Amino acid sequence: MKRLTIERCVAAGMTAAVAAVCLGAPKSARAAQEPPERYVVIKGDTLWDIAELFYDSGFAWQKIHELNTDLIKNPDLIYPQQSILLPGGLAKKPPKTEVQVATKEAPAEPAQETMPEVEVAVAKPPEPTATPVAAVAAPSVQQAAEFKDYDGKIIASRNVNQVMFAQGDDVFVNLGAKHGLVTGDELQIVRKQKRAYDPKAKKKYWIVQVMGKLRVSKELYDDRSECRILFAHEPVSIGDGVVRLAGGLVDGTQ
Repeated sequence: MKRLTIERCVAAGMTAAVAAVCLGAPKSARAAQEPPERYVVIKGDTLWDIAELFYDSGFAWQKIHELNTDLIKNPDLIYPQQSILLPGGLAKKPPKTEVQVATKEAPAEPAQETMPEVEVAVAKPPEPTATPVAAVAAPSVQQAAEFKDYDGKIIASRNVNQVMFAQGDDVFVNLGAKHGLVTGDELQIVRKQKRAYDPKAKKKYWIVQVMGKLRVSKELYDDRSECRILFAHEPVSIGDGVVRLAGGLVDGTQ
């Protein structure tokens, strides 16, 4: 629907007062105005627009077309400066005004005697203290010139269907008491990326990704132990390596 303008109203033969009403009044007020007998088409007009302008309904375009079939052969094609007839009696009736019916107010209830307020001291519960959460940095990638291989690997978990692990999960590693581990020892989770070559030192080294950290927490056997993952930068999987922190890699995050 095109926006009403002064030009459209004047082209329709409206007076200034009628144009002001059309431009400023709500739709219900505009619909109450009786359309003029003729309307001069301006650029951009369609029969639908003209019907909405004067009858508040685009579906009235068919009545306009029926009244102007000698001038408008194709209802989809109208041209500027065409003077078309507008049918009367299609404008919507103004909405009925609501009648306010006075209702008898119910008698006010007698005021009830109120008891004096007594202040009761209520002990305020202590506010819970937030447990600090350590920030976890992104996985660090290190050039480990002295790194030769893992001390051990993550080999399994109690949940045989689980293959990816995160912080708080328990896993088994193939290091135990005979390797010198005791309950509480911490191991670093690492993942080898690729081998590289240092032309100056003329030696190869590993590019190693530090994944996280775990602690020997539960079962400790001769050749394996159960560990709790303290933190992980990204999902840890069976086959990821572990190294002892003493003399191993240290990413410095936790």
